[in-house]
Amino acid sequence: MKVGICIATYRRPQALERCLRSLGEARIPQDAEIEVFVVDNDPTASAKRVVETLSPILTFPLHYCIEPRKGIPFARNKAARLAASCTFIAFIDDDETVHRDWLVHLLEAQRRFEADLVAGPALPVLDPQAPEWALTSRLFHKRRMPTGERIDWASTCNCLVRTSKLFEIPGPFDQRLANTGGSDRLLTLQLSRRGCKLVWCDEALVMDHIPLERTTAKWYLQRKYREGNTIAVCEALLPPNIRKGMHRVAAKALLSLVLTLPHTPRLIVPDTATRLKILGRLLTSIGILAGLLGHRYREYDRQPPNNTP
Repeated sequence: MKVGICIATYRRPQALERCLRSLGEARIPQDAEIEVFVVDNDPTASAKRVVETLSPILTFPLHYCIEPRKGIPFARNKAARLAASCTFIAFIDDDETVHRDWLVHLLEAQRRFEADLVAGPALPVLDPQAPEWALTSRLFHKRRMPTGERIDWASTCNCLVRTSKLFEIPGPFDQRLANTGGSDRLLTLQLSRRGCKLVWCDEALVMDHIPLERTTAKWYLQRKYREGNTIAVCEALLPPNIRKGMHRVAAKALLSLVLTLPHTPRLIVPDTATRLKILGRLLTSIGILAGLLGHRYREYDRQPPNNTP
């Protein structure tokens, strides 16, 4: 059984090296053979030297190519096509590192639950110089749930998907979301609503190394707005036969807004994490409603050149 591990990267050679070295230390099941595909979204080939340096010392084939069109859907689509001969494709981000048994747990969960896609958690690793509210709160923690629980969408920061199912979706990553993000959510929503089985594996860990510049209140609140906006935009882009009623999406956002408003008096408390948690909930709901009205938050138009598209 062959597994292709796909990594899209953009001007983060040090992070990419850390990621690839962690894969080199990972345990590979005896019945699995892996290949790693790095797609550089930087036309100046800033990741090439890292790949050339590590390729001779890693125990698996390491492939490299450039995707000059800016946007993570373009890079991930190219990586997926390169790995198309593999039985399964795993996706991780270039700023992550994997737990030693990451792939073992993903494949075990796939077999145990006969899943078409398995997703796992990305645990935040913050810079020691990050603000105290970021270090002591759980604002940067993402969802966790019991292994085997069904999910209806997944992030490609940590997932394994059956290749044959992946390519049933045109693209498979939607290039219309190149500057907004969310192409992974849209893709996995389509898989789920077409009848594929998506499950969670809580033991398949990756570590998400969050740079200092992302541990600001402004960045956190912008991301919460974008997360809400992505929910609405992806729902609107789904094919009509699998799209939920947009009124249901709006109703959930309005309900969340109404339930959060009574907590707004707590915005005067000195605790930064408490204020950001409340504001984040409000902005997620507002982002959903704005998306339903046609607004797309183009986060990656604003990214500085050293961040992933």
